[in-house]
Amino acid sequence: SALSLISERDGEIHAFVTLGAEEALAAARDIDARLARGEFVGPLAGVPVAIKDLLSTKGMRTTFGSRHYADHVPSEDDVAVERLRAAGAIIIGKTNTSEFGYGAVPHNALFATTRNPWDTRLSPGGSSAGSAAAIAAGMVPLALGSDGGGSIRVPGAFTGVVGFKPSWGRIPVYPGCRDPDMPGASGWESLEHIGPMARSVGDIRVAYHVMRGPDARDRHSIPSEPPQAKSVHRIAFSPDLGFAAVDADVLAVAKEAAEALADALGLTLEMASPPIGDVQQTFEALVALDTDRQGLLALRHSAQMGFGPEL
Repeated sequence: SALSLISERDGEIHAFVTLGAEEALAAARDIDARLARGEFVGPLAGVPVAIKDLLSTKGMRTTFGSRHYADHVPSEDDVAVERLRAAGAIIIGKTNTSEFGYGAVPHNALFATTRNPWDTRLSPGGSSAGSAAAIAAGMVPLALGSDGGGSIRVPGAFTGVVGFKPSWGRIPVYPGCRDPDMPGASGWESLEHIGPMARSVGDIRVAYHVMRGPDARDRHSIPSEPPQAKSVHRIAFSPDLGFAAVDADVLAVAKEAAEALADALGLTLEMASPPIGDVQQTFEALVALDTDRQGLLALRHSAQMGFGPEL
């Protein structure tokens, strides 16, 4: 069904850049056989999942949206992908992204620009553009994105899907942030979050529980459960963190949701506007420090080929 929908709809949306149809069907047949034998197959058994093209997939082309990696096929899965497979999920293909994820845009020099399924004249945002579009178009029920500056949240908002950016360290990041064999593609170690995208919070919850938890390969990964919290009576809700421009309609909906949550939990809700100030320069400094600049320069020199405008 997913492959049929991709064939039918993706010609105008361009969410996918690589499909693993035969591998997906083989994985599905294996799950059927295991079910028939009465074996445990995991909480995501048979669920077709799309993976952002910044995350490594063993044996399936991963380009990072860059011409420099147009034919790159990883020898190992990203930790999050590895855990999805162990839970029975079927990796159906890779989804479009900006080059190395450096822009909140749905295009790169390798593939066609991803369009918004609700109106193909419009953008789905980025950089997890293909994952958001694939979910919104109904082609798959679950996809992975990554977020270092809005790359899950922006396309989630633009396409009306649930985009979840977990707290830093909850879902391990490896090998993407620190693989010396992927110059230029590595980096963002202090910024990158991997998270699921879906059409409901319930689906997000299942996927998140499958992927969370520490892994020795990621020195920043943390335990699955936070320390026991003290009794909470009040919560603060900041619609703008003291600096962001927020659409009035969005603000109204978000405030209503915050009030409903507080009421359900029996808590007092307080509006907050912390004096954080303009964070753009701080963010740009963090990106610059986290970027594998030497790797990017080496790629450009060795291939005599540049990068897209986002870089």
